[in-house]
Amino acid sequence: MSERKISEKSLENLRKSNQESNFLTREAIETALLQLLEKKDLAKISISELVKRAGVS
Repeated sequence: MSERKISEKSLENLRKSNQESNFLTREAIETALLQLLEKKDLAKISISELVKRAGVS
């Protein structure tokens, strides 16, 4: 098998991409939670319902 080396620039781009993805996921979950809280108590909101509303898995 051949070994592939990843350049520092590529690693930095992957880190930035991952950070952006994490930020967007957090934003989607926060927005979904606020929407659900308008309709029901926090104790009644399931994780499944939250991630479905947020469109994440």
